[in-house]
Amino acid sequence: LSRRCLGTTAAQLRLREEPIFHGLQGRLAGQAAINGNRLAHHRVAVLGSHGLDFAATFRAVRRAGAVAAPVDARLYDAEELTALLAEAQVHLAVLADNTAADTAGEAMRRLGKQLTFSE
Repeated sequence: LSRRCLGTTAAQLRLREEPIFHGLQGRLAGQAAINGNRLAHHRVAVLGSHGLDFAATFRAVRRAGAVAAPVDARLYDAEELTALLAEAQVHLAVLADNTAADTAGEAMRRLGKQLTFSE
């Protein structure tokens, strides 16, 4: 019999979260300098399908001191996603996986905001 592990350990999540967190620190510090040093008020969209990378990215955003706005971008076209992210007033979006890279890229381009990848 083949057994498939359905759970994720905290250690596995931490291994994925750590490099994302360090990458976000620099980006958010740069944004804070531009926006008058208001790091605590940064809103970062976490885009992708829900899974290990999404959870690690979400945790990294929260750990970096920003407000995380989790969005399964596969559910929206570019116009809908643009409206959703505009309403959430996100400063930055992090793509946790490539499931909706084109749609996310187009939405952030329309908003004039930065899109980065978690890897």
